Amino acid sequence: MLSWFRKHAKSNAVKALYVLLAITFFGGFGILGNKYLRSERGESSEAEDAVAVVDGEKISAREFAKSYEQAKKSWMARMEKMYGRVPEDMLDSEALKKEVLDNLINRTLLMQEAKKMGVKISQTEVDKEISEIPYFRDQAGKFSETQYRSILDQLGVTPEEFEQEVSGQLKINRVVNLIVAPVQVDEAELKAYYEQMKDEINLSYFMVDAAERYKNLEPSKAEIEEYYQTHLADFDWPEMRKLNYLRFQVADFEKSVQVSEAELKEFYEQGRERYIKEPEKARFRHILVKLDAKAGEADSEKARQKAQNIYQELKSGSDFAELAKKFSDDPGSAAEGGDLGEHPRGSFIPEFEEAGYALKVGEISQPVRSQFGFHIIKLESLTPAEYEPLAKVRDEIKKDLARTKALGAAKEKAEQVQKDCLKMGMEKAAAKYGLKVVTSDWFKKRENTLELPESMDLTEQAFYMKAGEISEVISGLDDFYIIEVTEIKDPHQASLEEAYTRIKRNLKPELQNQKAREDARKWLAELKKGASLNELAARAGAKVKETGFFAKGSRMVPEIGLASEDLFKLIFNLNMQNPVPEDIYSSGSKVYVFKLKAEKPADMSDYAKDKDEIGQQLLEKKQQEAFDKFVEDKKQGKVTINQEIYKKIE
Repeated sequence: MLSWFRKHAKSNAVKALYVLLAITFFGGFGILGNKYLRSERGESSEAEDAVAVVDGEKISAREFAKSYEQAKKSWMARMEKMYGRVPEDMLDSEALKKEVLDNLINRTLLMQEAKKMGVKISQTEVDKEISEIPYFRDQAGKFSETQYRSILDQLGVTPEEFEQEVSGQLKINRVVNLIVAPVQVDEAELKAYYEQMKDEINLSYFMVDAAERYKNLEPSKAEIEEYYQTHLADFDWPEMRKLNYLRFQVADFEKSVQVSEAELKEFYEQGRERYIKEPEKARFRHILVKLDAKAGEADSEKARQKAQNIYQELKSGSDFAELAKKFSDDPGSAAEGGDLGEHPRGSFIPEFEEAGYALKVGEISQPVRSQFGFHIIKLESLTPAEYEPLAKVRDEIKKDLARTKALGAAKEKAEQVQKDCLKMGMEKAAAKYGLKVVTSDWFKKRENTLELPESMDLTEQAFYMKAGEISEVISGLDDFYIIEVTEIKDPHQASLEEAYTRIKRNLKPELQNQKAREDARKWLAELKKGASLNELAARAGAKVKETGFFAKGSRMVPEIGLASEDLFKLIFNLNMQNPVPEDIYSSGSKVYVFKLKAEKPADMSDYAKDKDEIGQQLLEKKQQEAFDKFVEDKKQGKVTINQEIYKKIE
């Protein structure tokens, strides 16, 4: 079920509709940090206000706020799973917020369409879809009614509510299938598309970094005031705080620490495993008496006794390889006399390795139990690990030791200063040690405003302190900090004076990017009229580079990076008769102006082999386009967004 959504997992418009169910039910419940969801003084009347109206049907602020909050949590969870802890400001919150509202609007439109079409979903279909959701499966991979109800109970959702949501998703799927069913791809169209995908091109381009080229561009007072007046809703601030802090940078202490030769050698000997050149390797043989992981006591004893009998034969002098061929249940090694080949440590399951590496070369183990059954193991050979010589890793070790010592020195100094801060205040303590006290701007909890790697942690810590309180020494990724909360303001609408620095800081990159795009479009217009790319690059203070040849259908453009949807659209239709794209390309603060330098015709030799795969890609592309057009057409004149409420939700 929902196969079309799943096949289109890379499509934002469609994927997001499908994952709304996961966001709603598996994103986590609780009191969320949004005023539309607070209930300390009773339900907010604004919570029932509509953030959008779709053909007369309201999308409540509460529903939108909940979906947006859970989408943020889902994004952070995915990022942390892939990269570890990441700063919250890496999230393009405005883009995500817009995407969530678009998804809710699209979902509402599709549900309305399902009603018009008279789409019906049976209970059998709902039950089947629920049974396929991994959250509700036991360890054997089968649907568990107990687990299903337990999870829903934890989430505070009744089975009826959940089934209603699933039924709605299935209706949407049915509508989508009806929308895309007429889409077809013929042979001529496929061949032309394949050829275009496989055409190779080489782009000449120059790049301007807006932050660097326009670094002296500052927003004017008038621009700041205009921004404030046109974004008043953005300045309905929650509780805000200011702090002073002292920073103890480990890099400053590294300059003065010394590392002795004796320390280098001791560190190397104690941590040799860090410098493995070739891991320890072993060659094992084994005889497996297979046993199902869920086998009962009687079957387990029978298998154990069989393994024990084989072991006794081996102890009596029987040939291991011959007995392996005769008795082993491992189809991959039995014919080879149980020989598993030579492999580095860590290649086998823990139970096997623990017993195997405890043997001396030529020794045979007692039967060893694992998830596969009973193993009798023989160690045939052992190749010791090889390590990098000290001379090769000396500089690396010296750097590590220097950093360790510097960390200790920085922490010791910070603790010493912190004690004096408690006695005489931060300003006097800083003066005593020749340190600089830094004062922050106003910030929200966990806001990244201090321009420090630990900004979010420090601003969060400040919200657990009283005004005038001095913190303990706070450990960062590299440095140590002492903070003091200096001012606290209750929720209020910020004045222009309060918001001035923040607006200036946020508006500057916006204006820089705007200026870079404006200038780049002027250069592009000249390029279209025949101006030299080299001449334009020189005026931009940049150098012309080349990507080298790559296939148009590639998702990676050499020298530029991952081909976003915008970049893909710009380059896909380029040819020597039409070498200049319709627009510039921008990514973050970088703006590109490019021109096709050369092209190579597609190699069609693999067409027959690749046509099914490429044909499916083209079909899905056309289906997505048909779906997008259908939704956009349905939106015309039917969607109203309450911008005031939309802006208040953070």
